[in-house]
Amino acid sequence: MIRPEDVHPSFKIFQARPSVFTPKVGGLDFLPDGRLVISTWDAAGNVYIVDQKTKDPENIKYKKIASGLAEPLGLKVVNGDIFVMQKQEITKLVDTDGDEIIDEYQTICNDWGVSDNFHEFGFGLEEKDGWLYANLATGILPGGASMPDQHEDRGNAIRVNIESGEMERVAHGLRTPNGVGIGYDGEIFISDNEGDWLPSSKIIHLKKGDWYGSRSVDFEGTEDLEETKPVVWLPQDEIGNSPTQMVGIDFGPYKNQMLHGDVYHGGLKRVFVEEINDKLQGCVFRFSQGLEAAVNRLRWGSDKSLYVGGIGNPGNWGQNQKLWYGLQKLELTGEQAFEMLAVRAKSNGIEIEFTENLVGDDGWNPTSYEVKQWYYQPTVNYGGPKIDEENLFIKSVSKNDQGNKVFLEIDGIKEGHVIYIHLRENFISDEKKSLWSTEAWYTMNQIPQNDLGEVLKSPVEFVANGLTDQEIKEGWVSLFDGQTFSGWHNFNNGKMHSPTKWTVTPDGELHFRPKANGEGGDIVTDNEYENFELSLEWKIANCGNSGIFYNVVENEKYCCSYLTGVEMQVLDNVCHPDTKFPTHRAGDLYDMIEANPVTVKPAGNWNEARIYSNNGQIEFWLNGYKVVEFEMYNEEWKKMIANSKFVDMPDFGLARKGKIALQDHGDHVWYRNIKIKEL
Repeated sequence: MIRPEDVHPSFKIFQARPSVFTPKVGGLDFLPDGRLVISTWDAAGNVYIVDQKTKDPENIKYKKIASGLAEPLGLKVVNGDIFVMQKQEITKLVDTDGDEIIDEYQTICNDWGVSDNFHEFGFGLEEKDGWLYANLATGILPGGASMPDQHEDRGNAIRVNIESGEMERVAHGLRTPNGVGIGYDGEIFISDNEGDWLPSSKIIHLKKGDWYGSRSVDFEGTEDLEETKPVVWLPQDEIGNSPTQMVGIDFGPYKNQMLHGDVYHGGLKRVFVEEINDKLQGCVFRFSQGLEAAVNRLRWGSDKSLYVGGIGNPGNWGQNQKLWYGLQKLELTGEQAFEMLAVRAKSNGIEIEFTENLVGDDGWNPTSYEVKQWYYQPTVNYGGPKIDEENLFIKSVSKNDQGNKVFLEIDGIKEGHVIYIHLRENFISDEKKSLWSTEAWYTMNQIPQNDLGEVLKSPVEFVANGLTDQEIKEGWVSLFDGQTFSGWHNFNNGKMHSPTKWTVTPDGELHFRPKANGEGGDIVTDNEYENFELSLEWKIANCGNSGIFYNVVENEKYCCSYLTGVEMQVLDNVCHPDTKFPTHRAGDLYDMIEANPVTVKPAGNWNEARIYSNNGQIEFWLNGYKVVEFEMYNEEWKKMIANSKFVDMPDFGLARKGKIALQDHGDHVWYRNIKIKEL
């Protein structure tokens, strides 16, 4: 599974604070002139204006304009007026003499019940049609259980009229709703955090009169209420833990989707929304990491940059190994990632849309996908398990002509369930991009009626060690028939040893058995290759080692493949002794360049490797990701050799063509689906 650790390719990250300014951001918005206003969640309860209009973060100016606020976990600027959500009230900050220092703290509304319980947060703020929207968290006891005898306002979503100060209770049944924002179709959305009566975190569409499931405030009065289902569940510790504010997206292919943060899981998550029978449901994807702190507040600036306010505190209010404060901005790059753009419910399965086209036969194979489903049951216990989790059988896969959509025909999908989608195969797009992320979680509140996904006859028959019609058309040739050693021989021997430690298994795999009778040694192809693309799969035993070589020269003066051939390392990165060397791990250009990113799968699992060699321009790919890139035969190549263990091998890496070799390194290793395309 690929889980993004860096900033999304759509963005470039910049600091929005000088290093001496360390705010725990509770609220964030912009003045009409584009300067930031932030409130801080700390003992001082400060509000600052930040003039971030400079590329040098150390020249960013900030000024404290207010202080003494009680847990100001929301801030909104409306027509130049600053409003702050405190624990006990919404406050308007007024500057009477024009120096931007606040002179009056005007109470707009304090009509809700509040105690000294540490968990009775007031979250917000968002403005729509002259109303300020906020959420009131429930009180809890140390350990996470709900406080008894809570005020009826706790767990409510409220709105306050800016002109009159009138408060309305919009909806109820929330727990720790640390997020309110405008998202899909300009609607208000809320995030809520796992706890009692909340088996996992979730994103909710706010509608007047709705009840969202928590019974901790009014147990008896909620007995007969029907819970409004979330737009998306956020399975705990997989895609969320403590979700925060959301914002709508207004750029690129993600238009009208949403982003939200998380103060424990960290980073940004993306939500695709669709409407089924006038109700909203959708799918959540990982989107970005690479930020300095856990994400608490988000706002789009007038410069089209996304500003991110970070936070941290004991009690799961912070991301592991991140700062407890932060203020950064993400500027759009104009680039896009190759990823799942949307997952849509169909009457007979699910449709996946990608941001770019899948190439060739990619996408057609049902084994490329893993699909599961489960449901949640709210109880008085903290959180909740996945109930009746099961794997779903994929009857067929259909890819559209453009190549950007696949339909998975599936029987047995149930309403009220979370559908988990995992791309087992790390597809590569027609733009030669690797997948940014490989997982999605769809909340199937309702299955649409009379909206069938199109089922097409697959043009591809997937056979181990075989070639599809498309591959044959593209010029691929199989190097292993899955039954014999045809096309291979032992290095410098002209044929396979007999008996040999190499064998062809009943499952169609080349297997090296170190303790078998017979001779071992590297095996090489009968033919030589110069410019080519090589593709194969390998798996290694626990703590095992092997290698894939190209441009191998056979001659009596060479004892071994490695004296001339260049190696892509095959290794168990967990426990083989070579793993302590940065350039001796799986996917590395052995002893010369370290693979980045690290995409190898654990021992015993199949890995897909590709080597591109074209006039000395070389690429190593492992499991769908380009991990090494270099050029041979130039001065830099000579320097790399001089700084490696090959310095005393005069013919290493000089040949411009040669054999493909698979290495006997004395450990169990398996190879299959070996094919090559000459360029």
